[in-house]
Amino acid sequence: GYFGKDNEVDHITNSAGFRGGEFSTQKPENTFRIAFLGDSFTFGEGVLFEDTYAEQASILLNQRYAGSGVKFESYNFGVGGYNTAQELYALKNIVLRTLPDAVVVKYDVSEAESSLYRVDDTTQEIARSPRWYEEPGNILEPLPPDKFIYKFRLPKLVWQFFKNQKQNKLMVAYYKSIFKEKNPGWQESRSALLEIIKLCGNN
Repeated sequence: GYFGKDNEVDHITNSAGFRGGEFSTQKPENTFRIAFLGDSFTFGEGVLFEDTYAEQASILLNQRYAGSGVKFESYNFGVGGYNTAQELYALKNIVLRTLPDAVVVKYDVSEAESSLYRVDDTTQEIARSPRWYEEPGNILEPLPPDKFIYKFRLPKLVWQFFKNQKQNKLMVAYYKSIFKEKNPGWQESRSALLEIIKLCGNN
């Protein structure tokens, strides 16, 4: 009963394009507003709005501090595919206008990746950048070879096991590589994170 009839979850966004109700640049008295920055994990891809960790934070805080006279609000600024540099942009240009009392930045191994979308220099159109598993050499066959032996369950499971092992090695190698000191993505991510900390300290 969690998903819809077509196994889907409806994602409702506000007029600013973020998940949840409308944001306000004013704040009621005795309100503690928390702004959440991140990618699809923060946005809550595939889960109901009330089950996003951003919304759960304010729900649990309101339960814990019931009767204190303080109301907790969560503003969800998560966008699928965002990295730290884009989260910094959102913070400077949108988030701080909503007067948050605290800012939570979701940080994981994908933060040092390049932007998922970019403007093509030639056509000026928005283009999607391939992810590591879409790069040549990293694309693995989805099904075993069309051989008689793979008609049987056990050989098929063995093939799947070794495919998964190879996929895991490729994934680990990729994420280790993007956090190397000389990688521009890691340098940009670290610089953006430090600026986020500085901005939050000054506001």
